[in-house]
Amino acid sequence: LSLHDGEMIRRKNIRDVNETFVVTVADVLEAALSQEFVNSYRKKAFSRLYRTTPTQRVYDQALKFDNLDPDVAEAVIEMQLSYEIELAIANEQMLYVIMANEPKQRRRWLERIANRDFQRGGNDPIREGYESRDKLDDKYYDQLISILTPDQAETLKSPKAQRDEQRRERRQGGRFGGDGGGNRDRGGRNRRGRGGSDGADTH
Repeated sequence: LSLHDGEMIRRKNIRDVNETFVVTVADVLEAALSQEFVNSYRKKAFSRLYRTTPTQRVYDQALKFDNLDPDVAEAVIEMQLSYEIELAIANEQMLYVIMANEPKQRRRWLERIANRDFQRGGNDPIREGYESRDKLDDKYYDQLISILTPDQAETLKSPKAQRDEQRRERRQGGRFGGDGGGNRDRGGRNRRGRGGSDGADTH
């Protein structure tokens, strides 16, 4: 058994134990508490997946404009609700992709580090899943700025600009990994995730 295989198996075993425990506890809780418990665990265990998205930020910012027309505000709220529904579906799909592929991704990352190969390449379902979710972010950002005034739209930083900024910060910090890592919480603070993983602190 190689070092890489051992690391992959340990991470999978820890995740399986955590998932089993969470499901067991959730089953004995009341419905509302059960879902809250599961959501709380997943936000910690899959911090990159469930962190605030760039588009969530811009919608929150847009609704705080003092000069936002009431009709426009209503339209923004409706678009925000539609986005949150689509985002929840995308996150649920991504969760299964991560659970199925993250241990393998971690192994590929360790092998690249051992070989001093820091370039991304090859099939990566997790990265592809995040890129698909980025397109969802971009779509709803474009819809939002289409109903704002030019001055209002100019004050909002696009999801792409926010993603590019995070990548620059990671490069400046000398970080590299299979999934890009680089977590931020709702306060905008950097959170160091494990390279090649979802950035899950509990895994």
